[in-house]
Amino acid sequence: MPLAKVENLLDGILKKMPLIIGVNNHMGSKATEDRPLMKLILKRIQKQGLFFIDSMTAPHHSICGELADEMKLPFARRDVFLDNINTRGAIKAQLLELVQKARRKGYAIAIGHDRKLTMQVLKDEIPALQERGFQIVHVRDLLRNQN
Repeated sequence: MPLAKVENLLDGILKKMPLIIGVNNHMGSKATEDRPLMKLILKRIQKQGLFFIDSMTAPHHSICGELADEMKLPFARRDVFLDNINTRGAIKAQLLELVQKARRKGYAIAIGHDRKLTMQVLKDEIPALQERGFQIVHVRDLLRNQN
């Protein structure tokens, strides 16, 4: 897609969503490898005062972190994808992975779908995580505290 078309599409989407506080790529590993395309996207995100979370669909080839750093754009990478497999057991296993990563580095970012099962597992499991000392925070607050 030509960059001008991407720019118009992105501007239209951002206008329709005036209350958003950040953006992440749900798909688009090819896009996250394309420097000119991601620079255009991240500039638009920055202009709106938003942050960007890289879903890491192309973990070894994404240039988003490098660009965000150059641009001083609030940025983070997801650590765990909660519900690639949409079963209670798989989601709980991913929460355990999240806990392990949070212990190692002091925090961890999870992403997932707005699915009934995902929301139910989170509702069931978050109280136990909080009892174990884990704090659930908005990613915007995590990014604010990192800078």
